[in-house]
Amino acid sequence: MEELNLLIEALFRKFSIKSTINISKREKSQYNLYISKYKMSLIKDLVIKHMHSDMLYKLNIDKQ
Repeated sequence: MEELNLLIEALFRKFSIKSTINISKREKSQYNLYISKYKMSLIKDLVIKHMHSDMLYKLNIDKQ
Protein backbone atom coordinates (compact mmCIF):
# COMPACT_ATOMS: atom_id res chain seq x y z
CA MET A 1 0.00 0.00 0.00
CA GLU A 2 2.88 2.36 0.73
CA GLU A 3 4.18 1.91 -2.84
CA LEU A 4 0.77 2.81 -4.26
CA ASN A 5 0.66 5.97 -2.18
CA LEU A 6 4.10 6.95 -3.48
CA LEU A 7 2.93 6.32 -7.05
CA ILE A 8 -0.22 8.41 -6.50
CA GLU A 9 1.87 11.29 -5.16
CA ALA A 10 4.36 11.07 -8.04
CA LEU A 11 1.64 10.95 -10.70
CA PHE A 12 0.00 14.02 -9.25
CA ARG A 13 3.20 15.96 -8.63
CA LYS A 14 4.80 15.30 -12.03
CA PHE A 15 1.79 15.03 -14.35
CA SER A 16 -1.23 16.45 -12.43
CA ILE A 17 -2.88 13.03 -12.65
CA LYS A 18 -5.29 12.30 -9.83
CA SER A 19 -5.67 8.65 -8.92
CA THR A 20 -7.20 6.60 -6.13
CA ILE A 21 -6.73 3.20 -4.53
CA ASN A 22 -9.52 0.66 -4.54
CA ILE A 23 -9.37 -2.41 -2.30
CA SER A 24 -10.85 -5.58 -3.79
CA LYS A 25 -14.04 -6.73 -2.11
CA ARG A 26 -13.19 -10.40 -2.61
CA GLU A 27 -9.48 -10.32 -1.87
CA LYS A 28 -8.66 -7.70 0.76
CA SER A 29 -4.93 -7.85 0.01
CA GLN A 30 -5.47 -6.87 -3.65
CA TYR A 31 -5.37 -3.19 -4.58
CA ASN A 32 -6.21 -1.41 -7.82
CA LEU A 33 -5.08 2.01 -8.90
CA TYR A 34 -7.80 4.03 -10.60
CA ILE A 35 -7.02 6.90 -12.92
CA SER A 36 -9.64 9.25 -14.34
CA LYS A 37 -10.70 8.49 -17.91
CA TYR A 38 -9.94 12.12 -18.72
CA LYS A 39 -6.23 11.48 -18.13
CA MET A 40 -6.00 8.16 -19.99
CA SER A 41 -4.67 9.73 -23.19
CA LEU A 42 -1.80 11.20 -21.19
CA ILE A 43 -1.16 7.85 -19.48
CA LYS A 44 -1.14 6.09 -22.86
CA ASP A 45 1.38 8.58 -24.24
CA LEU A 46 3.63 8.10 -21.20
CA VAL A 47 3.65 4.30 -21.04
CA ILE A 48 2.93 2.88 -24.49
CA LYS A 49 6.56 2.81 -25.62
CA HIS A 50 7.49 0.86 -22.47
CA MET A 51 4.71 -1.75 -22.63
CA HIS A 52 4.96 -5.21 -24.10
CA SER A 53 2.59 -5.60 -27.04
CA ASP A 54 0.71 -8.40 -25.22
CA MET A 55 -0.31 -5.90 -22.53
CA LEU A 56 -1.68 -3.16 -24.80
CA TYR A 57 -5.22 -4.48 -24.35
CA LYS A 58 -5.12 -2.99 -20.84
CA LEU A 59 -5.09 0.44 -22.47
CA ASN A 60 -7.69 -0.55 -25.10
CA ILE A 61 -5.04 -0.52 -27.83
CA ASP A 62 -4.91 -3.17 -30.55
CA LYS A 63 -1.62 -4.95 -31.26
CA GLN A 64 0.11 -3.63 -34.34
